[in-house]
Amino acid sequence: MYTGMILSLMEGAGAIGHLAAPFFVGLIVKHGQTNEWSIVFGMIVLVNIFGGIVFLRYGTAGARQNVPQRQCLPKCLFNAMWQNKFLFFHTFLVGKN
Repeated sequence: MYTGMILSLMEGAGAIGHLAAPFFVGLIVKHGQTNEWSIVFGMIVLVNIFGGIVFLRYGTAGARQNVPQRQCLPKCLFNAMWQNKFLFFHTFLVGKN
């Protein structure tokens, strides 16, 4: 129900992180020394561990009860791939008419 809103919020948070990362790396790495890069990668490790701990505490990975499960996953996946391939070649060969 709220998937679109949550996805857009997470995409925005990811964009902020992508914009801020080069700035913070530039503050830490002045001369390209190994110890400076060790600090950068150590911070990345800490952020990933923190995210994992938050997911383990608050996240769930179970199937929801009100969502119907697909019984024909291999066949449906093949059909979706074939349709996308057809649409790609049709657009490439014929154009966007």
